[in-house]
Amino acid sequence: MLEQFALATKDLRLPQAYDEFARYAIKMATGSGKTNVMALAIIWQYFNAVREDAAQYAKTFLVLAPNVIVFERLRRDFEGSRIFRATPLFPKHFGLFWEMECYMRGDPERTSSTGALYLTNIQQFYERPERNHDAEPDIMTAMLGVKPRRKKWSLPISTSGSPPATVTLCPER
Repeated sequence: MLEQFALATKDLRLPQAYDEFARYAIKMATGSGKTNVMALAIIWQYFNAVREDAAQYAKTFLVLAPNVIVFERLRRDFEGSRIFRATPLFPKHFGLFWEMECYMRGDPERTSSTGALYLTNIQQFYERPERNHDAEPDIMTAMLGVKPRRKKWSLPISTSGSPPATVTLCPER
């Protein structure tokens, strides 16, 4: 469709890095049903992929929330496929073909299904500096001095009928 209509329009600017991934941007007023429109677009893509042409339509979706607050709102709707089950977005007899798993940020992988929706927030893709978890902030070191080393304690343990063993303990700081 892009090649047929958009490329023929001379005043339309397209992204330089065009690829095969569909991107949808929904700009609507607060409370006007953006989540339902998003769910309808997902259902439309999914059922066309399952029933028509799997090469032209998608069965796997990535929804990126712009922040944690929006992520939590979307999580309530998409967790456990609630929005697809609670709202009559497709005819009941299409339920035979509905095999979609919704994965929230941090969810473990489950059994395979025909379709999958992954929901996360954009901050998960930001690069984070490597942190040394044992390092103290400079202000703490300046106030309290250098952190002492951990001590290891070795305790010999023997029980009747078994060879002696040694247990090494590292106490918490």
